[in-house]
Amino acid sequence: ISFTNWYNDIYDGSVTMYNRSFNGMGFQISNILIDENQAYVGLITKSQHTSRFYNVTLHNVTVRGTTRVGGVYGSIENFAFIEDVNITGLNVTSYTTSGNIYLGGVIGDTGNSGSDGANLTNVHVSGNISANKVSSTSQAKVGGLVGEMYYLKKIINSSFTGTVNSTGDYVGGIVGYKYMYADVWNTYSKGTIKGNDYVGGLAGYIDYPRGIWNNTYSWMNVTGNDYVGGLFGMQFRSSYTFDLHNSYYAGNLS
Repeated sequence: ISFTNWYNDIYDGSVTMYNRSFNGMGFQISNILIDENQAYVGLITKSQHTSRFYNVTLHNVTVRGTTRVGGVYGSIENFAFIEDVNITGLNVTSYTTSGNIYLGGVIGDTGNSGSDGANLTNVHVSGNISANKVSSTSQAKVGGLVGEMYYLKKIINSSFTGTVNSTGDYVGGIVGYKYMYADVWNTYSKGTIKGNDYVGGLAGYIDYPRGIWNNTYSWMNVTGNDYVGGLFGMQFRSSYTFDLHNSYYAGNLS
């Protein structure tokens, strides 16, 4: 299945709150172009109620917007299940903006209530993620799979391969900025990652860390200024901890 433009052929962008299931039935969808000089940009712009996106391969995907931009979801409010999804030839980029940027290969960001988040299972992404922040007072939270995630439940058997490049802080091979709970199992990143501060091969910044990271690794070449780590850029609030098991880093730090 091939589309010259997802919006024109399938989805006209008029539905801002998605609450359905998309079953790709094992098909491949190719040549998707979404280019909007606005916030909430993705195959699904914004999901407000519980939704599911699964069983599909996406190939040659280009998504560009200002903020809350993702390869599948621009933003998730409430909860989403993303399962058995392969994305190849992905390019997710941001227009130059003075505001905050949330950018991810699968999800731009999620809401910040206790019920907001997502489960990613068997999700594999290869491509390029790039954000350009111009204001010194704004933030750019950028990740290979997720830009900013609050109450994420799980990432299982998933990966990102490619480049993540940002002129801002909070840059990660899997998640740029993570708040509170996370169980991440059998997940890895490979490629190159570059940011300013809080740059990590798996996660750039973890606030109120809780949960388990098990069988995770990064082969990212990681470049940044301050708080640069092979797996994590920074874990904030020492009174909170998470468990890290069977995980390693095998790239270069600079």
